[in-house]
Amino acid sequence: MQKETVPLVVLGGGGHTQEIIYIMKIGPCFSNITLIHGSCDSLSKSLFLQEISPKKHTSYSMPRPNNVLEKYSVFQMICSLFSAIMIILRSKSDFLICNGPGISVPVALAYRLLHPGRPIFYIESMTRVKTLSAAGKIIQYIASVFIVQSKELIRNTYPCRRFHSIFKILPV
Repeated sequence: MQKETVPLVVLGGGGHTQEIIYIMKIGPCFSNITLIHGSCDSLSKSLFLQEISPKKHTSYSMPRPNNVLEKYSVFQMICSLFSAIMIILRSKSDFLICNGPGISVPVALAYRLLHPGRPIFYIESMTRVKTLSAAGKIIQYIASVFIVQSKELIRNTYPCRRFHSIFKILPV
C-alpha cells in the first residue's frame, strides 16, 4: 500500500489565505493536510477547511513572528521559530507549501533545518510585481521551488525562481 502524501500548508491572514486556497484548488487533491496558522487567526483555518474540505486534517497554531505592517522583532522570531520546530517535529508532512505571510519564515527555516531533503514550495503573492515580500527575500534561499507572479521579478535570477502566472485576474 502506497503512503499518502501529506502537505504542510501555512495559512496567513486575509489575502494570503485566499491565495493558498486557490493554489490548493488548482493543484492535486490531498485527502490529508496539515495546517499551521497564527494563534490569533482561527478565521483562516475555518475558511481553508470550508473551501478545501480534506477528509482528514491536523492543525497547529503558533505565535506570529511579526504583527501586520510591522518589522520582525528578534524575540518574536525566536519564539515563533521554537514553536515551528516543535510543530514540525510532530507533523508527518512530506513537503511544505507557503505563499508569503510572515509566519511562513520561521516555519520554512525550521522545515529546512529538520527535513533538509524534503521540498519547500513558495509562491510569492500576486501583489508582488516589482519587489519580493520580506518573507520572499528570506525564503528564496531555502525554497526548493520559488514561484513569482511577475516577469520583472524573474530577472533577478536565483536558481530556484520560476515565473508562473498562477493567479489569473478575470474581468468581473
